Amino acid sequence: MTDKERYLEFWGYDIGTEEAEQAWADKCAMMDKSESAHYIITDTQPYRSMVTGEMIDGKRAHKDHLKRHGLIEIGNETKYLTPKEVKKDDKLKRQIAAQVYQKLRY
Repeated sequence: MTDKERYLEFWGYDIGTEEAEQAWADKCAMMDKSESAHYIITDTQPYRSMVTGEMIDGKRAHKDHLKRHGLIEIGNETKYLTPKEVKKDDKLKRQIAAQVYQKLRY
């Protein structure tokens, strides 16, 4: 069964009638995407910086502001959210343990 036949049967049209042909033509015209417009991404809306209080107006100014103040914008990034590895300093650990245990003995 073709898409046309399936569509006409679903909506209760008799295949081969003028009404069915008009319904199929209307459906095809509705689904035709050749006349669709391009999607335009708008610029960032102005906002007040939480760091400095200045107004940031646009994507370029936003990126410059982040860079100038050492900020990052978190989205789906995971590299900023993973904890950094702590270097193990055994000597320091032993010194701390010795001081704690000495205090516990008294």
